[in-house]
Amino acid sequence: MTKDQYLQELEVVLKGLPVTERREIIADYEEHFQMAYEDGKSDAEIIEGLGNPKSLAKELTAGYYIEQAQNNVSFPFIFRAVIASLSLGFFNLVFVLGPFIGVLGFLAGLYIMDLSLLFVPMFSFFAILFEGVGLVAIFQAFFLAIGLTSLGVLMAVGLYYLTKWIYQLLLQYLRFNLQIIQGKGDSK
Repeated sequence: MTKDQYLQELEVVLKGLPVTERREIIADYEEHFQMAYEDGKSDAEIIEGLGNPKSLAKELTAGYYIEQAQNNVSFPFIFRAVIASLSLGFFNLVFVLGPFIGVLGFLAGLYIMDLSLLFVPMFSFFAILFEGVGLVAIFQAFFLAIGLTSLGVLMAVGLYYLTKWIYQLLLQYLRFNLQIIQGKGDSK
């Protein structure tokens, strides 16, 4: 395989990335080839050092989406980063998808609990109000509803910060996972 064939195949496999990002990556690898030529290396030696263009493209795509998720905090970006990380190998099916689904389930449960704390007490209060019970029971139900709804508001604020923290933690985990795949894990 020649330099041009390698770069052409790399560009084809990077088709999921924006055109500007693809061009930048190809330019970086053209520069890599030029520097290696100056060191007296052949195309075969350079390509052997770079590895399979498909594997390289998967790593570059995962890195791009992880960076996008870091710069643009939203669920679609983190989802793309997780999917791109999954494409790196079967290993990631267990070590990325498992924790991701677990964290999503945990957060979903907390959000459902929060929504129930926000709305169920008030609905219960109105149900008691229309039942025609005594004034004391209405006051008790009212203060219980206010207390539980307030707890729901406090929980919503806490969930906001917890979700941001988990998002950042998940990004760090994806970056760490990508470094391990690329063979750049901490060897200190």
